[in-house]
Amino acid sequence: MIAGARVALKKIWSGGTGRIGLVLVVVILAVAAFAPWLVTHEPNKLDILHRFAAPSLEHLMGTDQIGRDFFSRIVVGTRLAVGVALTVIAAALILGTLLGIAAAYAGRQVERVILVLFDKIGRAHV
Repeated sequence: MIAGARVALKKIWSGGTGRIGLVLVVVILAVAAFAPWLVTHEPNKLDILHRFAAPSLEHLMGTDQIGRDFFSRIVVGTRLAVGVALTVIAAALILGTLLGIAAAYAGRQVERVILVLFDKIGRAHV
């Protein structure tokens, strides 16, 4: 397993777009993991006195129309997005595995029903 992962990472790293994609994924996961330590301001705190503030050392990406810090909101949003993505991936993995097991053990008719069902769902979303 580890040797296969090493080969896959080496292939990804050898291509220019693969390298960029891998770096972006690692950065996004790191931001999500370290979000509590990266947030500089309360993301939903209103600060009318500093609305539309330009990027500075106090507000790294500036503020919006009601004074909320953009950087803090992006960091917290990244954490939420990664959590949702991982939850959906886990649910798809579990459901796909269960349907695969059902198709393998239940017989040809159930396998065909599952195949046709997912073929129609796949074509509807393309």
